[in-house]
Amino acid sequence: MDSGVFTLASAPAAAAAFSRLDDYPAKISQSMHRARCKLPVALARALSDQPQLIAAASEAFYDREPTQMNVCQRMSQFPPEPSAMVSVQFNRVQYAKITSQDIHVPLAFNLPSVDSNDYKACVLAATVSGEWQTADTAIASDEDESWLALNSDELDTVMRKAESVLHDAAQVS
Repeated sequence: MDSGVFTLASAPAAAAAFSRLDDYPAKISQSMHRARCKLPVALARALSDQPQLIAAASEAFYDREPTQMNVCQRMSQFPPEPSAMVSVQFNRVQYAKITSQDIHVPLAFNLPSVDSNDYKACVLAATVSGEWQTADTAIASDEDESWLALNSDELDTVMRKAESVLHDAAQVS
């Protein structure tokens, strides 16, 4: 234990807590998960350039209102074609949240048969695309005020990065 750190905990409790921190940041990689997704090209490029954007999108999707699923059915902002099979990185909690969601995959996503090797990748892609559709709609909605939890600098940074990456990806595709 670092004797220079003040704590109210007993010495054994503090030693146990600080010993768990010794493994970081190397241990972070153990909490990451990669999964194949057949994503719309614009989203694939966005996540390739800014992989941390998956966090905001997954939170928006997980915390959505039931009525927001109608937006996902239309997929007007992020249509499923053209698409690309990519590997997306999630932390384990994000992946668990995403895969625990029961969604009705929009008809625009032509899913392969359940026996296909690509079936899970396509369902996951529909969910991830729905996350982005939900996040995009939530930010643009006058009724949803969840974005108010961000300070102005955070919101500005997130929006500029997302808009820039999506704009660049749309220009290429």
